[in-house]
Amino acid sequence: MAAALTRLRASLRRTSDLTSAVVKYVFLSVAYTEAGAGYQISIRSCHEKLHADKIAAYICDGVGGGGGHAKKAGGKILRLKMQEKYGGKSVFEVVEMLLCRYIDEKCVFH
Repeated sequence: MAAALTRLRASLRRTSDLTSAVVKYVFLSVAYTEAGAGYQISIRSCHEKLHADKIAAYICDGVGGGGGHAKKAGGKILRLKMQEKYGGKSVFEVVEMLLCRYIDEKCVFH
């Protein structure tokens, strides 16, 4: 089980890395997958005002934990905590909502 989870996490990181490397105008990529009692997220940033570590911490606040570096970060969202905090929303809806909120509140693009 531990080896499978390690391979899954490595695959998720490679997916995020590939997305930001292949597409010329992608400033941020967020990938997630089911993992145990929740979801593993991976964030990559190619823009100096979008810090992957801060976004991961923001998305996972109160439902798990996240962090990393300005360009590469990740986190864990616990399914039960997400359901308690956000009701019947899917992980896609929660991540999308929080990512949009973070950009609206924290980022100024001038």
